[in-house]
Amino acid sequence: MSTAEPEPSTPEPPPPLIPLRKEGYFGGVELLAADARVAWLFADEARRRMMERLLGISRVDKSGLETLIVLGLLAGATQRRVQSVRRPKPPTPIGAMFGIGLVKEAAYGVAGPAARESPYFGTLLAFALMGATARVGIRASTRGIRRLSHQARYEFDHRYGHMIRPNRPRVRPQP
Repeated sequence: MSTAEPEPSTPEPPPPLIPLRKEGYFGGVELLAADARVAWLFADEARRRMMERLLGISRVDKSGLETLIVLGLLAGATQRRVQSVRRPKPPTPIGAMFGIGLVKEAAYGVAGPAARESPYFGTLLAFALMGATARVGIRASTRGIRRLSHQARYEFDHRYGHMIRPNRPRVRPQP
């Protein structure tokens, strides 16, 4: 009898990975989707831990009804918190009439005696005050939107830009 030892076999190489892109790496959109998935997993883990601590439900149990119960408790607590905040009392009718008269007389004093003859001076004054107030709010809102869009673009470029630039260089218009 011959005792033949089995030949040592070399391990098979793993099958090649399917390239996600022709360059062989994730792109910006894929990384953004992966980040969203990770954020969702963290939120789900926090929800499951809260359910385990608050209601004593293990993580393996399905917890649809319990999630609705907790959301109802959260909504009730939020409503009680909002109701506990004291709102300022509205002005009394006499105080409101006094304030309107004071503002109107001050405007007549600035506009001159011809303003008393105008039948719609109070309406014009109200529109002017609302326009001036709205202008400040609209300007702040548009600046805030512009700032947020610039910040979002900067953060996106900072996070994913190095993967986008080799594929599609950003072309900046020449002045």
